[in-house]
This record gives sequence, C-alpha cells and structure tokens, in this order.
Amino acid sequence: MTLPYTELNRQLWPRTTEAAGYVIRPAKADDVASLDRLADEAHRPPGARDPAVRSWRGGTEEPSVVVAEHSRTGALHAAFGTDPVRVCDQEGVPLTFGRVSTLLEHPASAQIDAPSLAIRCAWKHFDTFGGRNGQMVVYGSPSLEDLKLGRRDGAPGHALDLEVIRVENLLRLPRARFRDLYAGFPQLTVTESPPGDRITALYEKVRVDWGASTVRDADWYRWRYEQRPDHEYRFAIVPGDDGTPRALTVGCIAKPPLPRSFLLLDWVCEPYDYDAGLALLRWAIDQAEAASCSEVATLLPDWTPWFTHLQWNGLTVHEAPWFTAAKAFLRARSGQWLRDRWFYTLGDLYLGSEGATP
Repeated sequence: MTLPYTELNRQLWPRTTEAAGYVIRPAKADDVASLDRLADEAHRPPGARDPAVRSWRGGTEEPSVVVAEHSRTGALHAAFGTDPVRVCDQEGVPLTFGRVSTLLEHPASAQIDAPSLAIRCAWKHFDTFGGRNGQMVVYGSPSLEDLKLGRRDGAPGHALDLEVIRVENLLRLPRARFRDLYAGFPQLTVTESPPGDRITALYEKVRVDWGASTVRDADWYRWRYEQRPDHEYRFAIVPGDDGTPRALTVGCIAKPPLPRSFLLLDWVCEPYDYDAGLALLRWAIDQAEAASCSEVATLLPDWTPWFTHLQWNGLTVHEAPWFTAAKAFLRARSGQWLRDRWFYTLGDLYLGSEGATP
C-alpha cells in the first residue's frame, strides 16, 4: 500500500528540489536557532527543543537535515530531517536507517505552488542522504499535521512516496485483570540494573529471527534509556545460569496526555522462552500496580511469536491512533520486506512515545 503519490501525481507535480526565492540545502551547525524559530512559527511542541534533550538526541550521530532558506531574508521556511539509526540484519550486516525527526513548514510558505517547501526539502534529503551508501530506509509515524503539509490546490499532502508499513496495534492488559493472571506467571529472579555489555549475547541470539533491528548493545541502551534527561526508565532482566541476560524489557510510566499506563518500550526474549518472557510480564504488573497505572501496554510487530504469546497470556489487541510509514531505497529492503521482517518496539520507533503524541 503506497500513500497517494501515483504516476499521475508525478506528472501533475513533478519531483523538484528547487523553489523560486529559496535555497534548499543541507543544514549547517549555525542553523539551530533558526530551526527553533521555525518550529515556534510552525506551532510545534517545544519539548524537543529543550537544550538537554537536544544534546541527548545528538549523542549518537548528527541529524541529517535539509532546510529551505529564503533568499532575501535568510529565514528558514521549511525543514526535513532524520536521525541516523544503527541497524543490523539477521546475518549481521550493518545498515543505516533514518528516523524522521524534523518536518516543519512556515505558514508564510503557503503561497508556494505544489509540492510544498517541506516536500521539496524531503526530496533533497532523499537525494543527499538516502541510498545504498547512506540511509537505506527512512521511516516515521506521520501525524495529521504532517499529512497536511504539501496540500496545495488539490495536490497530495503526503507526496513523499512513503509506504505504509503497518497500522499499529497496542497489546494491552487492563488493571482489572492483573490479579487474575499474575499467579499463573513464573516467579523467576528479575534484576533491575542496565544490561551493559552483557546484552550482546542475547541480542546475537534473537536477531537471527529478525530481518532487521536496531543494534541492541550497551551503547544503544545507555543512550536511549540511561542518558535521556526528561524520562525515568526501569530495566528488567531475567538472568541466565551464566549471569548474562536471558530476557530483557524496559518500562516507564506514560506521561499526559496519554493514559497512565505502564509502557514496555523494549522486548528482547527468545521466541519460545515462555518462562522468561512471562516473568517479565509479572514484573511489569508489579510496577503498574505500585504506580497505580490503569494498564500495561506494549507494541510489537504482528509477525513476531511474542505478539501471539502475549495474547495467549491475557493481553488484547487495540488499534493505535498512528501508523508507521517508510521509504526504502533498495529493492532488497522493500516495504514488503520491512513489513514482514523488521523488528521494532515503542522505544525504537517513537522517541516521544512516553508522553504527548507518539
């Protein structure tokens, strides 16, 4: 399923990375203040512009951003950017994906004929940073506001040629069922410290069943969860006989306006190690009860065995109010391949999923 950017659309609105009166170019280090002003003028939430959060987000690799600069005033009127993500396929081959982190357009650019400045910035980004030697896949979860960008005189508002990978579903366990299920779950030892380098052995076991996944090593967990300045995360690890992790999850309490849920942002467990996985679920119920949460909730691709296992053990499927879309630059990493083989969790997809809108 491809978003509406058909061959007819291509003929009506030819793909262009230029705009009269603007310079469309990769962002520079001194564009930060101008990008902040653009975000304010585009009425986007201020959270990601907190200096501590910005410093954290830049802690892995520098974002890849393209901006539209007004030729006369020097003001930025649109931007599209991604955060590079280290990914590994099931054979251990390193890949780079790009998570969409910036999609902005100034109201003053409304007079630009279709396609919009934001769409032109995205196309320039694809030409500059996408492909075999760059970001092989660009992905994100467009909001309704994102989908409106580019809508000009009937032109498609989401003319990025993105493919819908999945309309997401949440697995949810309501508080009313906690005690009914709790006693039946295995009571194994669960430790609550970060995994460190010990996680590598478990990741090497599970990734062979995943076509592609974010590299889950000490650096990833340290950056994604330990160092984030505006959230508190809780690790849970079922240790194996040799002391290395047998299964791992990361939880947190959702922030408003999301319901007060206990979210499981990561889930790393061998497909049929039921005891270890259910011990993690028992731990999550304990955390949710202690924090007076209304439910335990998580997200997993529907092809994974644990998507089914968790339903067998009380969680139910509920359609989430968002979808995941991607642009694949290589035929070998097509949308169908991503749909069938790409493993991700809430923590991989949504850096803002713990509060506000995913």
